[in-house]
Amino acid sequence: MRLNRNGRDGRASRVKMVLGCVVAVVLLANATESAEGGDARPFLERYGAAMTEASQAWQQGDAAAARRHRNDAEKELAEAIRILEAAGAATSRDVEVLRAYAGLRNLAGDYDLAAASLERATAMAPENAALWVMLGENLARVGPAKRRAAFDALHRALELAAEGPEAAVAHRELGMIFFEEGLPEFAREHYARARQREPDDIRLGLALAALDARDGRVAEAWTAIKALGPAVVEHDVELRTVLRIALADFDALRRTFADTAENHAAFARLLYQAARIPEAVTAAHRATRLDPQDADSWKFLGDVQGQLGNVGQARAAYEKSLEADPEQPLVRQRMERLGKR
Repeated sequence: MRLNRNGRDGRASRVKMVLGCVVAVVLLANATESAEGGDARPFLERYGAAMTEASQAWQQGDAAAARRHRNDAEKELAEAIRILEAAGAATSRDVEVLRAYAGLRNLAGDYDLAAASLERATAMAPENAALWVMLGENLARVGPAKRRAAFDALHRALELAAEGPEAAVAHRELGMIFFEEGLPEFAREHYARARQREPDDIRLGLALAALDARDGRVAEAWTAIKALGPAVVEHDVELRTVLRIALADFDALRRTFADTAENHAAFARLLYQAARIPEAVTAAHRATRLDPQDADSWKFLGDVQGQLGNVGQARAAYEKSLEADPEQPLVRQRMERLGKR
């Protein structure tokens, strides 16, 4: 069974998301009045701040803190959407209002509601390629039942704009559809076309890394993901989804990789990102057996054991990490927090 992209994942860079939210507020304020509406801007500002903190925590290697900040951000976003819906965004006759509202619904993971707004928008502006791309993106994330409609919407976008940013996103999304259908070669073809147009697209980078993981190039896959930087936290659910698919295929195809500390350390991180936690712990243990001086793998083990509530094992792993590299203030801080539990 193939997995779907119907989770709550980030859509664009943090700056673009916050700007999109502000645009939505301004458009809605100009387009409609509502006694119940209130002001969504403080919630959107707090959303942006929480996402910034989540990215910083991810960059520091603190996945648990990153997820806490992300949860805070989602609460603020939900309240902002409630206010904007009360202002009449979902039933607006303004294409730009519908586009902005759909963008916020997309950020919240409400892909079906985003798609509904975009279907309304494309009916009003059928020659707008960007709207067709957004519609295709959201339909694809609703699940297999909407995959054919997503495919058609993305091809319509390419008919209207064969080049430029809209074409890049359309090819990336078509690649994702083929990837989820178990057709990696078709996926690679569309990813290559997308990369020609938008080489710095983070979501495209995640998809290509997942294909590497599928083929057993686990060290390359994890290196590629790390190279994308802290913005990856905005796409954590999408990363989890594509890695689940890739690693399931890796298992089914009986792929292997060289028995090295580097490979097992990378494999542990990939498994963790795919929410296969027990297997991640096993892979990390193998990395430390092959290289007992691997401070990062010991730290990773400490983080995961701490999240699982295994305080003693977490402390022991952190101690091993500090033995290998004493200059790790963050590890010492985490050990201090363990002492308070």
